[in-house]
Amino acid sequence: KALNDEQKAKAKDKYEAATKAIDDAKNTVNSATKPSDIKNAVDGVKTSFDDANKAIEDAKGKRDTSQNTYDDQSVLNKEKEDQKKRIQDSDLPDAEKQKAIDDINDAKKIGDPTAIANRALKAKKIEDAKKQIAALDHLNNAQKEAFKKIIEDTDASDHKNADGTTSDDIDDALANATATDTAMARLEKLKEIADKFAKGDKYKGLQEGNEQKKAFDDAATAAGAVLDKANGDPKDADQVNELYKDLLKAMQDLDNTVKGVGVNTANLQAEVDNDKALKPDATATPATKGDSVYTTASKDKKDAFDAALTEAEAALKTANEENENAKNPNSTPLTPEQEAQKQKAVDDALDKLVKARLALDGVNTKPLQEEIDKDSNVKNSDRYTYSTTTEKKTAFDKALQDAKDLIDKLTGTKKAAAGEEDVTTKTQAEKQKLVDDALAKLKTAEEALDGKKPTPGSGSEAGYGVNDNAPTTVDKGELNVQIQGAESDSQPGNAGNGNAGAGVNSGNAGNAANTNAANANANNANGASSAAVNAAVESNPAVKQADAQVSKAQAALDAALAEAKKVAADPNATQAQVDAAAKKLSAARKALASAKAHAADVRASVRAQVLKSG
Repeated sequence: KALNDEQKAKAKDKYEAATKAIDDAKNTVNSATKPSDIKNAVDGVKTSFDDANKAIEDAKGKRDTSQNTYDDQSVLNKEKEDQKKRIQDSDLPDAEKQKAIDDINDAKKIGDPTAIANRALKAKKIEDAKKQIAALDHLNNAQKEAFKKIIEDTDASDHKNADGTTSDDIDDALANATATDTAMARLEKLKEIADKFAKGDKYKGLQEGNEQKKAFDDAATAAGAVLDKANGDPKDADQVNELYKDLLKAMQDLDNTVKGVGVNTANLQAEVDNDKALKPDATATPATKGDSVYTTASKDKKDAFDAALTEAEAALKTANEENENAKNPNSTPLTPEQEAQKQKAVDDALDKLVKARLALDGVNTKPLQEEIDKDSNVKNSDRYTYSTTTEKKTAFDKALQDAKDLIDKLTGTKKAAAGEEDVTTKTQAEKQKLVDDALAKLKTAEEALDGKKPTPGSGSEAGYGVNDNAPTTVDKGELNVQIQGAESDSQPGNAGNGNAGAGVNSGNAGNAANTNAANANANNANGASSAAVNAAVESNPAVKQADAQVSKAQAALDAALAEAKKVAADPNATQAQVDAAAKKLSAARKALASAKAHAADVRASVRAQVLKSG
C-alpha cells in the first residue's frame, strides 16, 4: 500500500538519514585503520535502514488489537480453547496447569494465549537457561542481564532456522550467550598479554603522539572497558571479537612477533563431552546405555546428530593441534583475520552440534523404565500372588509387558509387527504421550493388585481342637526379593537397580553409583584417555583407598547374600531370623552402592586434578 503525502513526510527524515549513512560509511571504509571501523560503519547503515523501514510502518499506523471485533473475538476464543487443551494434555502439575489456564482465559489479544501456553510448557527450560547464563563466568553484568531479559520476555515460540533446524528464542539466546562468553574469554587473555606488552621496551620506546601507540592505547582501553564486570557494555560476540582483532592488530603493528591467544575450544569441548554421553557405548567400562533423548530419537535426527558430533570432534582436534603448534617459538604468528577464521570454524561446529542436539526428538523414558524395574519384582509379592482376581494379575502382566515393548520399539531394539504402526515415525509429542500413557497404565495396574497372604486356618475350622503348638507360617517374601535384587545387581548393566521396590528404597544409592560412574567415565574419559593420565589416576592414594572400600563392601555383601540364601532355604527358620537376614542384606547392598558412588566421585575428582596439573 502506497504512502500518502502526509505519511511520506513522516518517513522522509529517516530516509534522508539512511542515505547520509551510506555516504558516511563509504568515507569511513576508505579511511579505516582497524577492522572494527569497517564493521561499525556497515552496522550504522543497517541501523539507519531499520529506522527508515520502521518509520514507514509507524506512518501507516498499526491495527489496534486491544479491542477485538466480533470476528476477532471468535478467533481469540478458538485460540484460547486450543491452548488450554495443550496445557490440559501436558504433564504439568495441576496447580501450574490451572494458573496457565486462568491466564489464558484472561488474555485479551490474539497471540497471547499461545505465548502463555508456550511459556508455561517451557517454564523449566526458561529457568534452566537463566541458570546457564548466570554460570557463564566471562560475561559482564550487562551482557548477562541482556541475555536474561531476552529469555524472560520471549513468547517461547519455535521458528525455522536457515539450515532447516528448529529453535526458539531461549535456544538462540543461550547460543549467543555462549558465543559471547567464548569471545570474552579470548579477549581477557589477550588483554593480559597487552598489559605485559605495555611494560616492554618496544612500547616504552614510543614517543607520545605516535599513531601506532595511540591505536594500541585506544584498543587496550576499549578492551578493558567491556571486560569491566560491573560497568562493561552489553556487547555481543561479533563486537567483542572486533575488539580482540583491534587489540591484536595494534600489538602486531608495533611488534610482528606478538601472538594472539589462539582458538578457544572450552565450550566446544564441554559440548562434545556432554553429547558423547547421550550415545550408548558398549566399549566403555562399565558399558553405558546412553540417554533416551538420543536412543528414542528418529533415525534422521540421530544421523544428523552423529554427523555433527563427528564434525565437532574433528574441528576440536584441528584447533587443539593448531594451538599446540602456535606455542612453538619458531611458528609464524597468526594475523587477527587468520585467528578469527579458525575461531569461527570452532564456533560454527559448536553451533551445529548444539542445534543437532536440540533437534533430537527422543523422549524421556526414565520414569517408565524405573517403574518397570520396580514392578519386575512385584510378581514375587503377596499382592500379586494372592490377588483377589485373575483379571488383575493379567492386567498387570499385560501393562508391564506393553511398557517393556514400547521402550524396545522406541529404541529400535524391537521392530513393529506386520500391520503395526512404527512408533519411531511419530512426533516427539506423540511418542511422549505413548510413554506417559504406558506409565499411567502400569501404575494403575500395579496399584490394583490387592492380594494378601491368607492366615493359616484354625483347628476349629478344620474340625479339630485348637493346637497352640502348631507351627507358625514364616513370610520370606521380602527376603526373596532382596536375594533376587542382589543377584540382579551383580549382572552386567544392572548394578544398583535390583533393590527398587523392595520396600526400603535401598536401590536409590545403587542408581546413584551407576549414574555417577557413568558420568565420570563419560565426561573424564573423553579427550583424556592417555595411558599416562590413567596411570596417574589409578596410582593415586585416594583412588586406591576408595577402591579398597568397594572391595570391603563387596565382601560384606557376598557374606550377607550367602547367609540370606541359607536362611531362605531353611524350612525351620523363624520369622525373626528371616527378617534379620533380609535387613542385613539390604544394608549390605546400600553400603556397596554408596562405596561405588564414592569411588566414582573420587576417581573423577582426581582425574580432573591430573588433567589440570598436566
